[in-house]
Amino acid sequence: MKTAEILLVLNALGGLGMTDLENLLCPGLSLIEFLRRQPLCLSEVTKKLKRSPSLHSRLLDYQEHFDLKKELSLCDKLGIRILYCFEESYPQDLLHIHNPPLVLYVQGSFTFQNLLGIAVVGSRKCSVKGRTLSFKISADLASAGMTVISGLALGIDAEAHRGALSACGRTIAVLGSGLANIYPRENLSLSEEIRSHGALISEFSINAKPLPHNFPKRNRIISGLSKGVLVVEAKEKSGSLITAKLAADQGKEVFSVPGNPLEGLSKGTNALIRDGARLTTCAEDILEELSLLHGQLSMPFASVSSADFPHHVSPDEKMVLSQMDISPRPLSVISSNCQMNIQQLSHILLTLELKKYIKVYPGNRYGLNYRRTSTQRECL
Repeated sequence: MKTAEILLVLNALGGLGMTDLENLLCPGLSLIEFLRRQPLCLSEVTKKLKRSPSLHSRLLDYQEHFDLKKELSLCDKLGIRILYCFEESYPQDLLHIHNPPLVLYVQGSFTFQNLLGIAVVGSRKCSVKGRTLSFKISADLASAGMTVISGLALGIDAEAHRGALSACGRTIAVLGSGLANIYPRENLSLSEEIRSHGALISEFSINAKPLPHNFPKRNRIISGLSKGVLVVEAKEKSGSLITAKLAADQGKEVFSVPGNPLEGLSKGTNALIRDGARLTTCAEDILEELSLLHGQLSMPFASVSSADFPHHVSPDEKMVLSQMDISPRPLSVISSNCQMNIQQLSHILLTLELKKYIKVYPGNRYGLNYRRTSTQRECL
């Protein structure tokens, strides 16, 4: 049996993560390095796992509990890729979280290299205001080039996915069940849209049921794939707060939408702000914070084909756009980059503002308006 197949069996039978397997197989050594040096041998693995009697017993008779051939056949039939922790295609950000999954099941053509992800999570039983905010903020984040990540749950999660899709952006749904067992069933059609514009992913075997303990576990993947986590609405005890705590533990930014302190759905989000989360009312709050911290949201128009602009955009206007990005820049900086005097530049900027290609910010600063320009690009 190949190393990849052994990992599939271990993942299915024991629900093991990388740290679990490191402690059992190679204490003090990175599992990735261990696997890249030598292939796994099932008999050797079984012998070493005697320290875990329950798993050892199941592994001895793994065929009684897990049909490996059927699993691989069904994945092939449904177009599901399996990413193994020792492969380059495995999301590298996940290697830095607690107990990364040994394998990931992925449905969709999405690749995880250079992922600019933002998690948007919140209550299943949310308010109309919460739904609206989740949809709008996610649409704006997707328009700015970020991938919206959530958990496909009813309420805030579903609206986050829908918002990203409405902007022709990319979105990832991390499931607490197997990919052949979409949950909740009410979001089955939504999951099909997500598959076409991003990915459905799960660490659970393809037919795994949506067991209650799966959902807190999958939250570490939602936060792990993201640069930050936005909580839109949450009660005092909420799974969304688990995701936010995981993000903070992973060194990620936590954003939270404030609310009426008398409303139960605002108690969790207000508590996050009290404890240091960034107060957030719009996508710009997140984009400005992340661009400042990570320097990864600079997406100049020079990277977009000139065919994306109508013919009535002049050469001077295109040149100014090429020197701007989503993070607002002072007029003096744009002038210096364009080698253009302030008077001439101000006239061009006013024209671009009227055409809705740019936005004006306090302090005589200007930034790209991706809500306008994203409509010029073909949906992914």
